[in-house]
Amino acid sequence: ELKASLSIGSRRAVLLLSPIAILQTQTRLRRRRIAAASLLHADLEYRFDSPMATNGVVLLCAFLLAAVRVNGLDNGLARTPPMGWLTWSRFMCNECALGLHENCLTSELILQMADRMVEDGYLAAGYEYLIIDDCWSHIDRDSHGKLFADPKRFPEGMKNLIEKVHQKGLKFGIYADIGVKTCGGFPGSYGHYTTDAQTFADWGVDYVKVDGCNANPRDLDTLYPEMGRALLATGRDMVYSCEWPFYQIISGILPDYKNVSKNCNLWRNYFDINYMWESITNIINFEASVQDIVASVSGPGAWTDPDMLVIGNFGLTIELQRAHMSYWAVMAAPLIMSNDLRHIAPESRDLLLNKYIIAINQDPLGLMGKRIHKLAKNLDIWARWVTPELADGKRSLAVLVYNTKNLGGPVQTSITLQSLNLDSPLGYLVTDLIRNNTVVGKFYPEQSINVTVAPMDVFFFKATALSGLHDAVF
Repeated sequence: ELKASLSIGSRRAVLLLSPIAILQTQTRLRRRRIAAASLLHADLEYRFDSPMATNGVVLLCAFLLAAVRVNGLDNGLARTPPMGWLTWSRFMCNECALGLHENCLTSELILQMADRMVEDGYLAAGYEYLIIDDCWSHIDRDSHGKLFADPKRFPEGMKNLIEKVHQKGLKFGIYADIGVKTCGGFPGSYGHYTTDAQTFADWGVDYVKVDGCNANPRDLDTLYPEMGRALLATGRDMVYSCEWPFYQIISGILPDYKNVSKNCNLWRNYFDINYMWESITNIINFEASVQDIVASVSGPGAWTDPDMLVIGNFGLTIELQRAHMSYWAVMAAPLIMSNDLRHIAPESRDLLLNKYIIAINQDPLGLMGKRIHKLAKNLDIWARWVTPELADGKRSLAVLVYNTKNLGGPVQTSITLQSLNLDSPLGYLVTDLIRNNTVVGKFYPEQSINVTVAPMDVFFFKATALSGLHDAVF
């Protein structure tokens, strides 16, 4: 059973429900959501700069000082969280319907998205992988036992399509399944790991997402490493994305995350994302509930994957899209978009291309951020150590403050730098990452940052550790 707790003065807040128990209950009820709003409750109202608050936050921030560097999958890939675009959330298995041709999962769609990624600045910003999810293959293997593309969707064949994508400067990703069938009922890779891995390599695939449908969850500890070895044996660099932990968790099996991180470049823990904010907060809360375990095995080459970015689709306000992007950045999550880049609102595009938020996500330290506090006044706070790092070891910090309230007005609070374990006597430059790194001010450890956050909105800032060379700027 996974539990988390924090001490705040004489009070204690405890996570009472194990993530596995929650997910098992949901599965039995056939629900795709989690009632985890009670996560890490603290029924006290206080300011961050009060002694009680400071003690609580410092206790929680201790995780950052004790961060452990891990070695991920030894294939030299995904040294920072992968970035790209994927078909699933937006286009799923769509077949061509009258009047909806542009929503079909076809080679035409893939090439149009490739053009948008290149021409609209996504590739330049770091989104380099274009990934096809389920339903790309024919319903049967060929006479030699090999996978091949559905000729109705991809008449030129997968190898030719991939060559066209590569010619645009992008890398190509494809979907497979560890079991006998994919989730959509197409041929799985079970019994064909070596053949499928070599097929992908021969086609020029750069990234393989391997789902876990139609396999015994107890066998995944053997099957996923076997598929990983098959990919490595081809000699081609292919990022390996796994769904291994998720299928074990919903079956009541505690994943061996150390083993997962040694065999996969990224892995899923939770249900598929959708356009509802509840879906996104459920993912965030679950990731927070296992953060100590997952952070201990995450780092360059090995990342926890909370699923796709659904920014620019339907249902989310721009404020919630900002929060979505900020959470994924602070968690060091893969930034894999799933949207229609041909018809995306300018403000959503600008958010996805925000170089300051992307820089936090791609920070070379590779440390996963964590939830450090959840206040009774409805503020959810996460933090992540990032560069630059001073010669004396003092680091910079990215901090996310989200207002969970869905009515009323803005919430105000004050955060002392000391409460965030920011104690460099040379001070810190605080900037607003969402608003193009606008300078908030220079602060010293004993000073407070006044924060005002509207309901269902986020303040995402960076406190950059200063050396004496920076003082002349002020």
